[in-house]
Amino acid sequence: MKTDSLNYLSKIIFSLLSISSLSPVTAQNLYEWTWVSGFNTSNPIAEYGTKGRGSINNTPGGREKSISWTDKKGNFWIYGGDEGYNGTTIGIFNDLWKFSPKNNQWTWISGGKKINQSVIYGEKNVGSASNSPGSRREGASWVDKSGNLWLFGGWGYKKKKQGDFNDLWKFDITTNEWTWINGDSVQNKIANYGTKGKASLKSKPGARWGAISWVDKSNNLWMFGGFGFSQKDSGDDFLNDLWKYDIDNNKWTWVSGDSISSVSSIYGIKNVSSPTNRPGSRIESASCIDANGNLWMFGGSGLGAGTHNSLLNDLWKYDISSKQWTWVSGDSLTDSYGVYGTKQVESSGNKIGARTSSAMWVDKNGIFWIFGGYGYGYITYGFLNDLWNYNSSTKNWTWYNGSNAGNSLGHYGTKGVGSPSNTPGGRNFFCRFSDTTGNIWIFGGNGESATGYGLLNDLWKIKVSNTSVNQADASLNHITNFKENIEKNIINLEINPNPVSDKLNLKIYCKNNDKINLEIIDINGRVFYSKKDMIISGANTISLPINFLSSDVYFLRITSKNDMAILKWIKQ
Repeated sequence: MKTDSLNYLSKIIFSLLSISSLSPVTAQNLYEWTWVSGFNTSNPIAEYGTKGRGSINNTPGGREKSISWTDKKGNFWIYGGDEGYNGTTIGIFNDLWKFSPKNNQWTWISGGKKINQSVIYGEKNVGSASNSPGSRREGASWVDKSGNLWLFGGWGYKKKKQGDFNDLWKFDITTNEWTWINGDSVQNKIANYGTKGKASLKSKPGARWGAISWVDKSNNLWMFGGFGFSQKDSGDDFLNDLWKYDIDNNKWTWVSGDSISSVSSIYGIKNVSSPTNRPGSRIESASCIDANGNLWMFGGSGLGAGTHNSLLNDLWKYDISSKQWTWVSGDSLTDSYGVYGTKQVESSGNKIGARTSSAMWVDKNGIFWIFGGYGYGYITYGFLNDLWNYNSSTKNWTWYNGSNAGNSLGHYGTKGVGSPSNTPGGRNFFCRFSDTTGNIWIFGGNGESATGYGLLNDLWKIKVSNTSVNQADASLNHITNFKENIEKNIINLEINPNPVSDKLNLKIYCKNNDKINLEIIDINGRVFYSKKDMIISGANTISLPINFLSSDVYFLRITSKNDMAILKWIKQ
């Protein structure tokens, strides 16, 4: 019975790795940036086209600190932004744009071309084509289960006055109308915290910008921190309060954190949750939500364990069920340099540097990805373009792409064509998106183009997960779990070193004589090298030639009568 089960499992794995069963995705697309839209120079002007009509010639101008969303159909949206270019003047905008990845077209949806426009509230809870959040930047954003875009706060204009907002808006993508839902029509309002953990119509966050946000499985909107007003009217400052908004009941709940500003972090023990743990006050962190509904936050500018505001590299998780924070990774002190190690090689010694205004995603495998920002590379400080991932199972970081130095120029290549040599320039205050096919997208920001520093309007994508790789990894996990039910003959496998430059050295140990087959395959299951019927007993080191292979990600498939394994490796 055990042998039959293993043979059945092996057939499944062979099927997964056969070319006919895989989606037509080429290996070279994995971890390669593609320049999709916009310009490769700094400070480009906008091309609005006709409102409501998409075109490959349309593009927002160079800008930073825009507010962004990804809707339920996979379209990307941006609103406003600071110091943007409309062709004649520089300022803050109130224009709303949509990008369709299907046809690579931008569409100017609403708002105007003029800068520094006042908010127009209209009547609360009544949508209107004349309503507008006005020119603003760095508001919090969400997409609800119906596909509507939500916007909270930020910094912008009411008439000719600049200040912080605590208003909550909804944009209906079917009617193209803004609706003022909650909050005040007066700038710089303090918070009304109410009772922690208790929803109330009177509770409301104070005005702020630079907060981060999540949407949970129950369609609740979550927001943390930012720079703004706490309960005491002592001016705007760094915040660490966590809020939840119930759309159906139109109620805010103060969930966690403090009702005062400039609060230091309480880290506790790494990877141990506690009701006393808390992230310190901060702005411009990165955020995402995992498949289990946990809220994740990385870095930003604020307070670590000390009392000095600076750059952070701490990674936190908030469990909605237990209502507790966990310090997961990174340092409790500020201004840490990165430890990069070898590109695309996971290591317990790797560490991402402290930074602000980076972007964070989680892929279908539960791997967390972070790109760019402004902060610390290896021994330099500046605009960053490094791509990292964090494996929550092994608790290790991997540097995947980009430079370990600050202020690197962009390498654009040919528009629409991915290449290992392509990479966006170092930047911060950019927009980030993700699609359903495993691509990460970034737009614009403030940083380095191909020609130098300035505001950017370039749109990039990179594939960080792949169906065939995921299937192979899943198959290997099944084998690992299955070995408890059968005594395997192959009990040790290792490729060392990894990445590999000239020869692939496989260390293999078999308890008894066994006849094995070795194959080098790519992520599409194509076989590049095969060696069959090798007799193995005890400990052996096998060297395979790989000079004919290009630099890429490959797999070594080992099969015998009753065993099968797949090892991932990288050719430098």
